[in-house]
Amino acid sequence: MPSPASVHSNSNRVTNSVLQAENQQLNDHLTAVHAVAQVVVNEPDLTALVHRLSEKIGQIMGADQVIIG
Repeated sequence: MPSPASVHSNSNRVTNSVLQAENQQLNDHLTAVHAVAQVVVNEPDLTALVHRLSEKIGQIMGADQVIIG
């Protein structure tokens, strides 16, 4: 039977691994949100903005373009 210290150490490793994976996922989402926000900030024309957003969201999602509307 493993010692309590060993079990605690293994539990901490699993917790750290899960937290690192969640942190990476949050960083990826933040990067995507930032990319979309940059499009919004840099495009004064509303029609062009919708088109550029669909392109940017498509890039993030791995498609050439997402149809909006």
